[in-house]
Amino acid sequence: MRYLAMAGLSLVLACPVAMAAATPAKEGPLSGVKEVGVLVYLQHDAQTDGIDKKAIQAKAELDLKAAGIKVLKYGEKASYKGPGVLVFTIDVVKWTGNPINAFNVRADFIERAAVDRAGKPHLEDGSTWQFATTGIAGDLSLKDQVGETVGEITQIYAHEYVIDNQNPTK
Repeated sequence: MRYLAMAGLSLVLACPVAMAAATPAKEGPLSGVKEVGVLVYLQHDAQTDGIDKKAIQAKAELDLKAAGIKVLKYGEKASYKGPGVLVFTIDVVKWTGNPINAFNVRADFIERAAVDRAGKPHLEDGSTWQFATTGIAGDLSLKDQVGETVGEITQIYAHEYVIDNQNPTK
């Protein structure tokens, strides 16, 4: 009888685990996004070190398009859940007399969302996806290193975008 009671208790305890595993996963932070804008900001020394803002933006847009993501040009009207933009902020730190430079590339996907404040809807911008990395490069390879880093981050974003927007019925 004791073994029968233990078997019954085991079954009761196992059911919630099995049901939890069958529950669909929560939507990812990029779910429902149909179009993406891209902006690039160069901070401090990055503006004077040959880093081409337009070239980086064009490459990021091309990589997103290659992944099947519709890319909005600046000023285009968005038709998705909120005006979203992938913002790259690039910062370079140079040391006088040293050919080695540190750089930081940060990407934020910014969306506008309705927030309930005391029973009233209020629109706010917020970052729903972020990625940042820091690296070191010499004077001659700084532009290339920053470009490659932005490309890698764009690929990570595109991969997560595709995962979050897969059609589960297919």
